[in-house]
Amino acid sequence: MVIIICENDDMQRDIIHDFIKIFLKKIKIKQYEVLLFKNVEELLEKDPKKVDLVLMDLNLEDKNEFEILKEIRKRNKNVKIIFTTESNEDVVKEYEINAFRYLIKPIYYKNFEKIMIDFAIDWRKREAVIYIKKKKKIITIEERDILFAEIVKRKLKVITKTDEYIINEKLDIFEEKLKEGIFFRCHKSYLVNLLQVNNLNYNFVYLTENNIKIKVAPRKAKELKSYLSNILRDIIW
Repeated sequence: MVIIICENDDMQRDIIHDFIKIFLKKIKIKQYEVLLFKNVEELLEKDPKKVDLVLMDLNLEDKNEFEILKEIRKRNKNVKIIFTTESNEDVVKEYEINAFRYLIKPIYYKNFEKIMIDFAIDWRKREAVIYIKKKKKIITIEERDILFAEIVKRKLKVITKTDEYIINEKLDIFEEKLKEGIFFRCHKSYLVNLLQVNNLNYNFVYLTENNIKIKVAPRKAKELKSYLSNILRDIIW
């Protein structure tokens, strides 16, 4: 995740930076980069190629910043822009470049977190994909479409809502690649999507799709039940 802060006030810039670090730690994002700029000219010189979020002080007198933001959006079609502003009147300008949200100064963490949650949900939906090689082609699969994965004859079989894939990969490695917090290792040979579980006992979990039955290791049953009880509350992170 790459985040830009463009703010000419040193104190405000540091506050936003601190808020970002607090928030990303809270949602358990470990790999990220925050780029700090005092103005759009500095930002233009750096010319970052990949950006997920821009937090920018809104200055209506500086039309150049809007042009730069439009340029950033051309190169990064999914970039989200959050304006920081001292007046609601300034927000009229946000629609020129389809800004994601805005924050009124002084910025308080409670308001900041509320907006950042919206951004993080959107970002995770876009980032939570897995790449699988099939017949010399790279297939992109949304993680939430995966029903379960299992080891079959030392091969990894990934079952989605529409297809099956055989991969030369260990289940441990595949599990580490998944970003969504919706998967559970219910058995040494099975990894299951908790959003697909509609019933369970101490021996099996049953999935909504085609009522698939998956084996549960006895020592994992209690932990699985606990995960399922919390999944609705913690589904995003």
